[in-house]
Amino acid sequence: IPDLNLRVNEISTKSKLGKHTTTNTTLYHIPSGGDLIDSPGIREFKLDELTDKEILSGFKEFKPFIGQCKFRNCAHIKEPKCAIKTAVESGDIHPLRYANYLELIGL
Repeated sequence: IPDLNLRVNEISTKSKLGKHTTTNTTLYHIPSGGDLIDSPGIREFKLDELTDKEILSGFKEFKPFIGQCKFRNCAHIKEPKCAIKTAVESGDIHPLRYANYLELIGL
């Protein structure tokens, strides 16, 4: 979010990672949609412990289509008559969001 003019620090030559500059947790609203949380001491965010179903529930734009597939155990990958894939094809779900879902579940 370039207009915020936030304080940044150099990349460490030793660790090749950024040096912490954040001292307070702050929520920033992204103009194109979504939010960014800048929190001190957080270098990465992992979803390793979540099931595919839990990951699916984190995509709010998928919610109207969950449970609408032909098969109850639809994984939303290659099953026929998948409501989520149909929503992607019709433009109701952005293809990049669907690609993000596939990446998070390990595909």
